[in-house]
Amino acid sequence: MLQAHRKQLLLWEGLIKDELNQQAEGIGTQEQIAACLTRLLKEDPLMALFDQLPPEVQERETNFLQNSIIGYLGWLESKK
Repeated sequence: MLQAHRKQLLLWEGLIKDELNQQAEGIGTQEQIAACLTRLLKEDPLMALFDQLPPEVQERETNFLQNSIIGYLGWLESKK
């Protein structure tokens, strides 16, 4: 189980880093977060059923996901 979680964390790091590298210079933070969220929902196999959650659960979980992305963005920025 821990290996699956580690694999997901590394996947997210790679996808978010790649998304940042593809984004235009000067893109706002909210746009970065939205682009990363879209990419994670599309490419993380563990998120495949997200769209089947009830709308209120999707909204709540989206807030948690955005906070996680913000954490990744801060961590990746600190590594520069």
